[in-house]
Amino acid sequence: MDTTYWGRGFGVMLLKDAKSKENLLKYHVKTESNAKYIEGIEMRALEIIFRLANTITFQFVNMLT
Repeated sequence: MDTTYWGRGFGVMLLKDAKSKENLLKYHVKTESNAKYIEGIEMRALEIIFRLANTITFQFVNMLT
């Protein structure tokens, strides 16, 4: 996670996967805050949980057919 600024009121906060180098989330920000970092982590965690739930549901349905 890092934030880079261009001037005094414009920055980009980027959350990047260290292993795959994939950009996970990007925010345009005026100031850097821990709250925004936490928000990004929570959003990414929810995406992972939903993806796992869909995979498990899909596998369960396939077992029934």
